[in-house]
Amino acid sequence: LPKLATLKDLLSYGVPNALQHLSRSFLTICLNYILLSVANEHAVAAYSAIYTASVLCMAFGSGIGQSTSVITGVLAGEKDAEGIRSLLREAMRTALIMNGLLTIFMLAAASPVMGAVLHGDEAIHGMATFGFRLYSLSIIVYAVNVTMRSYYQAMHKVHLAYPYVILDNFLCTALAAYILSRIVGLTGVWISFLCGEAVTLLIFVVIAMRNGTKGTMLERMLEIRPEFTEGIEAVKTWS
Repeated sequence: LPKLATLKDLLSYGVPNALQHLSRSFLTICLNYILLSVANEHAVAAYSAIYTASVLCMAFGSGIGQSTSVITGVLAGEKDAEGIRSLLREAMRTALIMNGLLTIFMLAAASPVMGAVLHGDEAIHGMATFGFRLYSLSIIVYAVNVTMRSYYQAMHKVHLAYPYVILDNFLCTALAAYILSRIVGLTGVWISFLCGEAVTLLIFVVIAMRNGTKGTMLERMLEIRPEFTEGIEAVKTWS
């Protein structure tokens, strides 16, 4: 039978995911309006192709983020602070390597990837290929952001997880697209994905620098304070 006592925990895990989908929907609506204001319906069609292909680009980052979330939850229950630090270091290393390789592949294969999504119009295909190459530059930063966001969600750091979702999936990219499109036109919309991800990460780096924790930048971003392990003793068992 359902228990109301579990509702808080269920929502703490579920709300960020719901916010992510809502934020991406609002971002698509905003970008469509911006594209129509600086270009035409061909640009909207090109963005639709880029958005479809972006699912492939997010695969490794999302997978690493989900794995990080699950294992962080286990280690947090055991209050294994060092295990969490090791996990995030490995997650970041893996994210950088795998998504770096994916970025190189997508930059090289942009034309056939867009060709698989689009059919016919050469003008739209050229526009989409150029835009997809610029979008691909955001893959690595996206992977870092989704890993950190998943970590905050698993650690129930809602004061960081919820803003991370909204800034990463909507606000920063939408603002970057609006501002840059007024400066460099259509190219500004394509480069806004990288700028939005980079600005989001920068915001949380600044927060980490001011939160009072010590260590490397990653350790500061983890926000594992001494009281996290209070009340437990480290015990080794030998067979």
